[in-house]
Order: sequence, then C-alpha cells, then structure tokens
Amino acid sequence: MSTSVLFVCSLNVCRSVAAHGVFRYILRETGLDAVADSAGVAAGAGAPPEMRVQRAADMRGYDLSGICSKPLAAASPAGHDYLVAMDASQLPVLRECRANGAAVCLLMDYSGYFSETEVAVPPEHEGVEGCLQMFDRIEDACLGLWRALNERGGARG
Repeated sequence: MSTSVLFVCSLNVCRSVAAHGVFRYILRETGLDAVADSAGVAAGAGAPPEMRVQRAADMRGYDLSGICSKPLAAASPAGHDYLVAMDASQLPVLRECRANGAAVCLLMDYSGYFSETEVAVPPEHEGVEGCLQMFDRIEDACLGLWRALNERGGARG
C-alpha cells in the first residue's frame, strides 16, 4: 500500500504546489511507493499555480501540469499518512484533521542544509528569482522526506 503525502500551505498556488511537483518528480525518478498531493487551508478550487512558480518549475525541470488549487477539506486530509505544512500556521488545522496516526510536520523538518524552519512565500518583487530560492529549500527538504520514507520502507513517521 502506497504512503500518501499531502503538502499544505495557505492558498495552494505557490509553496505546496511546488513541493507537490518536486516530490512527484522524486517519486517518479526513484520508484518509491508513495503518492503526493497538495491543498491549502484557505484555498479556492481550480486555480493554477502562480505564473512565477510555473516559470521557476519549468526552469528546474518540474512538471506542475494537472496541479490546481484545492481546499484542504477537498483533499481528504484524514486519508493521508503525512500532512506536511509549509509553515507553522497550518499545523493546528492539520493536527485537528489527521486520523489513523498520520504524521503532522513541517516540510523544513526534513531539510539537511537550510536552517529555516518554514518555507517562506517569496515576495512578489523577487519574481522568478525568489521562487528559485524557494525551490532550493523545497528540493532539499523533499529529498530529506524521501530519504526518511525510503529508510522506513514508506512507513509513517
């Protein structure tokens, strides 16, 4: 049975979408039996990723096609093994909706390189460059999450 990871941020058009795309790529490349999804605690349904996020993803070789914003409730958070927040503001909501021993954590808990505890939203004025810096952090932490899942054979943390 696949391990299911849900990445969560506020609007599900920037940070969690990027993490979803990065982790989906890692899973495809490594064959780990897991699935990725994303949602937002205050998201509407069906919005595409921000254009600057899409451009940064394209520059890094990540395919975000098929990823659209969705509210947390629509992502059925209780059905996931890992509920992974981009910042601490999502943690209380995720703790309330978890079920069956799901792990609730911050993505940056898995970072091996960066000292930040949260994935910050890149300021608008930073454009694509700010998103590329965000991707640096997300890539590092997603690789750490992948290592943790791989070491546990996909089991919950």
